Amino acid sequence: MRHEGSQARYRQLSRPNVTGNVAPIFGPTDDFTGRFTATAESSTGESLDVKVVIDAQKNIFLVTKQGDTVLGGFGTVSVTHRPSAPPHSPSSGGDDNPSSTPSPSPSASPGDNDDNDDDGSGHEGDDERGRHDSEDADEAEDHHEDDSAKSFNATFTVMLVTGQNVTGNLVFSDGLLLGDLTLNGVVYNFRAPEQSSSNHLANISTRGFVNTGQGQLIGGFIITGGPKMVIIRAVGPSLAASGVSPALQDPVLQLFDGQTLIRENDNWQSAENAGQISASAIAPKNPNESAIMIQLEPGSYTTVLTGANSTTGIALVEVYEIDHN
Repeated sequence: MRHEGSQARYRQLSRPNVTGNVAPIFGPTDDFTGRFTATAESSTGESLDVKVVIDAQKNIFLVTKQGDTVLGGFGTVSVTHRPSAPPHSPSSGGDDNPSSTPSPSPSASPGDNDDNDDDGSGHEGDDERGRHDSEDADEAEDHHEDDSAKSFNATFTVMLVTGQNVTGNLVFSDGLLLGDLTLNGVVYNFRAPEQSSSNHLANISTRGFVNTGQGQLIGGFIITGGPKMVIIRAVGPSLAASGVSPALQDPVLQLFDGQTLIRENDNWQSAENAGQISASAIAPKNPNESAIMIQLEPGSYTTVLTGANSTTGIALVEVYEIDHN
């Protein structure tokens, strides 16, 4: 499941007053793309789990989890510097500030041997060492040229679904992402290894006001690769705990494949596979909220969220790709 832009792209459908939120695929996986997971810590000892996905169009998808609170959002990455050689990963006692980019230290050379060869000149040994040193230097230069193309310093800005902005700095090299992010005025630092060489989106979401008639909240997403097991949630009443008002009290969720309705749910505990939804650990918190758990083949899908009995209010529709063995 992939996404291509930091902001939702809206399109007007055939009938008035209905907008659609379409989430296309991520772009090709080159340059500084990747998927990273880490635990971020603040100087005061606070911590949160962080998941980061970066695509080739310099879009970033960020998910943070602190206790039972999960927040996610999309944003953009701005490259500020490409080192001529890759930065070393800070040691446990070093500086974890991602804005600094230490230069590689020269490798320690073997100890010199003062004994001369049998001819007493020592020139042959010097020439041999010179040839090896030259070859090693050429190899190291080639290696640095290859690695520097995959190394970068950058800043990012992400808007969470709650409307909060998260900003931070990144240093990427050799499959390791060093970063910091500022959330609610607290700065967290993290060291995140790359999980895979290709992008993999865990979750997308959009929030909006659900009206009566043709004022549905419509979201779109694309499945690529092989079949994917997903959970789609329509969240309303539980938004009130985050200060959202007026929250939609009874969201109804529909899933379309093209123009064909393939699944519908009102109140997630009424679903045939409610037990599986509950076991996923991401079931909606309120019984009046809706959820669909389904395995989808590659293709384009649309979610439509309405209010039961013509009710209105703010709601959130989310699509999660879940681990499925």
